[in-house]
Amino acid sequence: MPAETAGLAKSFMRSRVRKLQSVLAATDDGHMMDAVLWLGPELHFYAAVAERHPAEIADLPARLREMLARNRGPATELTAVTTGDGPRWVSSLIASMNQDIGAVDKTGTISSAGRAQADECLRTVRRAQSILAAAWPGAAVEVDLLVRSIVPVVSHAYNSGCMFDYFGAVLVSTRTLNSDEAAVEFLLHETGHTVHHLMSAFTKYVENGDELVVHPLRPDPRPVSGTLHAAFSLYRMSEGLSRLTDRGFGSPEQEERFVMHRDNLRHTLDVLGESAQWTPAGEKLFSNLSARAYA
Repeated sequence: MPAETAGLAKSFMRSRVRKLQSVLAATDDGHMMDAVLWLGPELHFYAAVAERHPAEIADLPARLREMLARNRGPATELTAVTTGDGPRWVSSLIASMNQDIGAVDKTGTISSAGRAQADECLRTVRRAQSILAAAWPGAAVEVDLLVRSIVPVVSHAYNSGCMFDYFGAVLVSTRTLNSDEAAVEFLLHETGHTVHHLMSAFTKYVENGDELVVHPLRPDPRPVSGTLHAAFSLYRMSEGLSRLTDRGFGSPEQEERFVMHRDNLRHTLDVLGESAQWTPAGEKLFSNLSARAYA
């Protein structure tokens, strides 16, 4: 529901703006953030750093003046960015993701794509946005709200990902975006994670979120909370791909992807049904996801 997602995103963003205001409070620039309502990936990155390691960004006021001029909030044109474009946050995002990847599978290491590859990725994603706007308008509104920057990367194994400290940016392998169907799936997948992150920031869904279980998408045990994240994104992908057929965008590839994600969703919900200790809100979410999975 786009209106609810927008409300959650704005509440979350206000908390980040207040964090930057508190860091600036002791300086002459204490009111620099007063008129800021939304943070693009670059400013969001600095808000996260300020929250954890304020001493690392003693030059924050000067950097903020530069960044505010190019802050990318909602309803701005989607861009594709690379490390060659210069923003520090892009290199930091790739390094952070590589650190996470390295803990699981070093063969998935990523590096920034070149400018020509990035431009081709952006063209594919924009076509996918148009298809999604026709097939599932509500999800398209959420994509426009939550995705400001595509970060194309090169990798033999990695597909896509996002990090909450870089809100508004999503990573995607140039190898992954090999069709319009794949691009639609990518947008639904990563915004699914972001939407559920926002939901979880304000609502508790499971009592045993740290308990480890095995679900169909990962061979290694994962927390129940992470398994619920997976189920939510699987729902988004299967629902969106199903709607493509209803709006005249069906294809053999679309059908294959839909069946795969629907089946994985059902299996993942089976795992959650056996292992999750739900809160009342979690019971409602699980019931809604199950209803869609078996519709």
